[in-house]
Amino acid sequence: MTKKLIPLSIAIMTIAVSACNTKNSSIKKEDELKIFTSGDKIFYSGNISESGYEKVHALASNSDISTLVINSRGGDIVPGMKLGELVFDKKWDVQVQDYCFSSCANYIFPAGKTKYISKFSQLGWHGGATQQFDEDIIPKEKNDRERFTQILTGLIETETAFFKKINVNQESTIYGQIAFNHLEMIKAHSINCIGWSYSIDGMSAFGMKNIVLIDGEWEPSTSFENSCIHIYDKVKL
Repeated sequence: MTKKLIPLSIAIMTIAVSACNTKNSSIKKEDELKIFTSGDKIFYSGNISESGYEKVHALASNSDISTLVINSRGGDIVPGMKLGELVFDKKWDVQVQDYCFSSCANYIFPAGKTKYISKFSQLGWHGGATQQFDEDIIPKEKNDRERFTQILTGLIETETAFFKKINVNQESTIYGQIAFNHLEMIKAHSINCIGWSYSIDGMSAFGMKNIVLIDGEWEPSTSFENSCIHIYDKVKL
């Protein structure tokens, strides 16, 4: 979608490299994380992170909670799946306020019992654990490369189990990267969009059910901060 979102490829790469190199202490500045409760809702605004997951998990003991209201550009893949699994296990609804991109769209939105979106709410995907990675982001040193492969294999297994649990097609995370669909994006926009979204029917094709339009209609923008978002009206699986 935009370089200001959190690319999953970089999130995965960070996990792998940091596991291989203890000297790597560089941390990207996250969006300010704000988490609070109001009535039966938990409000989550900011990047998806382990600290964010821990805060939501601590609030989950409140039996009155029924909905996670979220605004997020994305973030780390593992906390994303942990948050999604928590939402699914608690049978919480998910409500997207303004936007839910990357790991938020991959793992948190589809895990909701009922999924609420407003007229201009944006959803966006751009990859997952099973995506193809450019060679230039894969470690060149043998031990680091082997460690990267080992960690990525574990992430793929975890992600596969996650989608099986919530009964959603894992391909939703990479559909726009498949060759034919990627060409469709280029043809539609004359440029290579960094991310994509789906129509309600498209999401339904992946198993994302119980989507409620709060305003009775959904008209998401096809761009975010000057970067295009291709919308797949129909999904062919």
